[in-house]
Amino acid sequence: MKQGWKRFQGHQGGNVSLMFGLAIVPIIAAGGAGIDYSALSNAKTKIASIADAAALAGASKVGKTFAEKKAIAEKEFNALVQNQGLAGQVFSSITEIKDGVRVEASITIKPMFMGLVGASAQTIKAAADAQLAIGNVEIALVLDNTGSMKDDMVGLRDAATSFTDTVFASGSNGTVKMSLVPYSASVNVGSTKLSMSQMDTGVNSQFHGRALRYRQAGYFQDCNWNPGGGGGGGGPSPDPGGSGKKGVSLQDPLKNFAEAARELLGIKPAYASAVVTPNTDLTTAVIKNESVDPPYAAKKTTVGVPNGWIHTWHPCGLYNPEKVSNFDMFNRIKGAKWKGCVEARPEPYDVTDEPPTAGKPDTLFVPYFWPDEPDKDPNWPDYVNNYLPDGPSPVGWSKWEWERFGSLFKYDGKQTASIKETAPDTSGPNKACGQELTPLTADKPTLMNEISKMNFWNGGGTISSEGLMWGWRTISPKGPLAVKGDAYDKVKKYIVLMSDGDNSMGEQHKWGPVMSEYGAYGFLRDGRFPSENYAQMDKYLSDRMDLACKNVKAAGITVVSVLFRVDDSSTKQRMRDCASGKNNAYEAKDAASLKKAFASISGDISKLRLTK
Repeated sequence: MKQGWKRFQGHQGGNVSLMFGLAIVPIIAAGGAGIDYSALSNAKTKIASIADAAALAGASKVGKTFAEKKAIAEKEFNALVQNQGLAGQVFSSITEIKDGVRVEASITIKPMFMGLVGASAQTIKAAADAQLAIGNVEIALVLDNTGSMKDDMVGLRDAATSFTDTVFASGSNGTVKMSLVPYSASVNVGSTKLSMSQMDTGVNSQFHGRALRYRQAGYFQDCNWNPGGGGGGGGPSPDPGGSGKKGVSLQDPLKNFAEAARELLGIKPAYASAVVTPNTDLTTAVIKNESVDPPYAAKKTTVGVPNGWIHTWHPCGLYNPEKVSNFDMFNRIKGAKWKGCVEARPEPYDVTDEPPTAGKPDTLFVPYFWPDEPDKDPNWPDYVNNYLPDGPSPVGWSKWEWERFGSLFKYDGKQTASIKETAPDTSGPNKACGQELTPLTADKPTLMNEISKMNFWNGGGTISSEGLMWGWRTISPKGPLAVKGDAYDKVKKYIVLMSDGDNSMGEQHKWGPVMSEYGAYGFLRDGRFPSENYAQMDKYLSDRMDLACKNVKAAGITVVSVLFRVDDSSTKQRMRDCASGKNNAYEAKDAASLKKAFASISGDISKLRLTK
């Protein structure tokens, strides 16, 4: 090539010079065109990237006005233009689109080489649309409203409000639906949201009225409880505590004691049962005269037994009937009305979304009813929910602490009850029954209003599994609420579960007729737990929580857990295990980090994307 170039330079013929002169122009133009094209392509890439970033910056500010979003987009746009050394050369237009922001950018480039052959300046344009595109989703927001949230309700309301604002701002055309489930020791479904066909009106569910049925309502004074000796000796019935067998309690005095009594003492089982609680008004109740005979009494003594009550399980004791209706009990308290909380269903239905069915009594829901606890007694600490005087007894019967709790005669509709149902400190049969849940809705203002009303409720402890289960039931296509969720394959479903502690029902007395506070699973002394042991009670509730989480996830629902102000390692692990993967388990130590956690969750649900 070097030798060829020398020979070319040595040629003196005019035709060679002419050919070279003619060829050099297109050669230079072709090379320059490549350079100019590269410059134009580079400019287009830069302004397209700038437009994308500016659009995303503006669209991501959920809850802002368009003017605010535009200002944010412009600020981002100008900063990037400056950084790329394009200040004064790039121009933009920022407009509002549905659920987002559009940024259009342009730059005019004058070609360096192509201008030599008459090419004009080129205007390069780029446009970017950024939208929050959430798709079709259903979200159950399940929030801890227990008494331990006393100092943090403002922060929780703020975090929940921002969360709701974000997910609704990211959707359109009713594609976002949400339910709100505040919970404490139970969940308030609402007194009108379940039909009576879904409730256990026939008192057939195995735990309906468990706190009061078969309870000892009185004892015959001076009765010899164990005339045969052997250590059973006088005085009222012994502690009707748990037998250690799940679902059976010696408070059914009781019923277990009666079986032995029938055999050993030859007592005939002559009592009348009732489908619902019999008459408790002693002024109108039908009283039958029965007797306590020697050797239980020093001499034959006549006592009055109201129709429907059990007496002959043991001559010294007067016992409640075998069926006690919680609905009926509300009707027997002046000024009381069922608020809408429900008890947990018996296993396995407590942790499923199976619809209530009349043919399966345990699938039906039982109204929450916290019985009146004994009046103040110098021998016992004050109980936490004493709202009725312990009231009268039938003639010939006396009461001690057990009977003062178990007697139904104080529920006569005449005595004045001390009822308070506004948060945080409550009393009465609805004690600790919190704010009513909000069913699945696309109406953002309704949800915002309900969130703003949330408060903490003292008493009853924390049963997160019930919150989780009612969160599931609000978005389940099976119901039981009138507003049901869509089919699982039609919509993405989330449950966001927030808790500030482990599951427990609180504590009252280590000995006595209740032992714990009342909650969705009744009292510790009601026989729904493996044993009458506080640690075992907590473990049982936690085990039900674990199974509830497993069942919810198996249904195809994404569970997001938020644990607040808890350092206990086992509680942390339980909430992590409940979540759908480690990226869906959050922990927060204060109001700021709680809000940040909810913001992160809403961001994950509401995916920001470039749509153009």
